[in-house]
Amino acid sequence: MITLSGTIAFASVILLSTLKPGPGLLATVSRALSDGAKQGMTVALGNATMHVVYFVFVCLAIGFAQNLMDFLTILLKALGAVFMIYLGVKEFMKLEAPLVFGGDKPENSFFENYMTGVSVCLANPLVIFLYAAIAPAFIPMDALDATDIAMLSAVVFAMNCGGLSFLCYCAGNVRNFFKTEGNLKGVRVIVGTMFILIGLVIGFSAMPFINWTEIYF
Repeated sequence: MITLSGTIAFASVILLSTLKPGPGLLATVSRALSDGAKQGMTVALGNATMHVVYFVFVCLAIGFAQNLMDFLTILLKALGAVFMIYLGVKEFMKLEAPLVFGGDKPENSFFENYMTGVSVCLANPLVIFLYAAIAPAFIPMDALDATDIAMLSAVVFAMNCGGLSFLCYCAGNVRNFFKTEGNLKGVRVIVGTMFILIGLVIGFSAMPFINWTEIYF
């Protein structure tokens, strides 16, 4: 059964990953800076659509493997922990790297902007692994029905599109903020630390599935 606390935790991780400096954020805010907030929000809409597609794919893939659910849960949580810690360490390794805006060609039509968001996410298949890693840590994947998947998909869409749209609305301030080297470093330190902590939590959450007495005694 899906719990409120699990859903809130899942949504929080999705929002954190959405606001992390990366391809999705860069493409969306760049379009907002070059074409305006509404254009950037259209890019965010395309990006969020692909996130939902990836999440549903993960749910269905895990659903077809019920007999291996315990093994997959342990494996995905373990790999997820490593992946989240890797993302955190990666942020610390990019402390000196600037975040450059406006690197792509402005496109004005709704379809072109929407497909920009789709393409950016489609070119980043690690998003699939992200959902495969974090979903089992907060959501009982073996008990999901169509209604649950639809509700969680709405959460994924809201966190992803909502977070990016907010940045589009604040694009001018975001640009000025990230142009300051110290501010960008601070964001990356905070995000990196949170990813590492989330990775540790996910890793420890896999341990109850293991009978440690059979290993050491």
